[in-house]
Amino acid sequence: MENKKTCLVISPIGQQGSDIREQADDVFELLIAPALRPFGFDVIRSDRIAGIEKISDQIINYIQTAELCIADLTGHNPNVFYELGRRHETAKPCIQIIKLGGAIPFDVADMRTVEYDLDDVRAARDSQNQLERFIDAVEREGYSDSGSSLQNISDTLKRIEKKVNSIGGRKTDISTASATRTDLYDDNPVTLYHNAIDAGKYQLAADALKRYMQINRNYNLLLDMATVIIEKYDASAVEIAKQIIDEHPLEITPGQYATTLFALYQLYNLAMTLENEKDYINAVISDVMKREEIENQDKARLLNVQSSIEYSLNNLEMAIEYGFEAIELVNNEPVYYYNQAKTYEKIPDSTKKMFENIDRMIDLHRSENFTAPYLRGLEYASNMYSKYSTDDEKIEEIK
Repeated sequence: MENKKTCLVISPIGQQGSDIREQADDVFELLIAPALRPFGFDVIRSDRIAGIEKISDQIINYIQTAELCIADLTGHNPNVFYELGRRHETAKPCIQIIKLGGAIPFDVADMRTVEYDLDDVRAARDSQNQLERFIDAVEREGYSDSGSSLQNISDTLKRIEKKVNSIGGRKTDISTASATRTDLYDDNPVTLYHNAIDAGKYQLAADALKRYMQINRNYNLLLDMATVIIEKYDASAVEIAKQIIDEHPLEITPGQYATTLFALYQLYNLAMTLENEKDYINAVISDVMKREEIENQDKARLLNVQSSIEYSLNNLEMAIEYGFEAIELVNNEPVYYYNQAKTYEKIPDSTKKMFENIDRMIDLHRSENFTAPYLRGLEYASNMYSKYSTDDEKIEEIK
């Protein structure tokens, strides 16, 4: 039996027949459920749970165990913020949504948020496409945790607790004061950078990095520091990264280029500006590929960036071509076969080729060379065999 992923929808609900309930149902049925459908989720909302347990106990259980949560911040409902805070205790993925024109509370403004508009068919479809991009990014990252440090989780919970208290009319003595501009010149910029990253204050981290660039000329290190910010889906360091790439191209290693360009791809993909930024990324890759000292492993990583771009833009044949070139260079990397399988899944009459790549990925995991399994790929393999095959023994073996 297929083991589906679960997505819990955290939402204002209201009484049956109320405007709030009508809005919640529209968001659930016209936006969230369609966006999740291609990814194989069971979608749950508190008023749609069947069972004999206490609803409150079930909700907390889903908050703690669901692979994904989607939280609608529209109306700044205190129950939503309470449940959102409980979710952040787990450090597992959560996507925020809010009605277009609504104010995103500063307490959670640095977290990924989709602004939706359901006023007409075209706007609703655009909102669904954007939410699908966010979900796809979470799929690529995996569901075990969000990579947040304990400090980041603590900082997030304090800000959310402050929001809940303010909605409820209660005062709080929790200090959420962030560093000021003058702090940049009072602290070591490296210390400030790391503290800002841990606290989720990415603009402050970028400002600290700019200062550090005045006294450090290790451009690989500086680009890596900028990339860490970009990987948080924050654009504060994009221009810093581009400046380093454009002004010091030969001082950056091919491996660092691959890491940074993949982070830029992910950010642009979520921002829905990938079509406009694709040429820049491809031009940089073209220049790096011409280097005599570049190794096959780094070439393959750069080709994987190009394959991912074309996949996200639905240029599937190009995605396959780049992916095949990467595999020709490095034929023992499970991620490349996973990406090929995902692409073939979208191409009609390509199920056989999809499974050829899935089986190769599984074979690599059987080899003694891979002690740490690529869990996202194995989960995908299990889902595809469950969907297209009746071979229960094979399905159980993958699990």
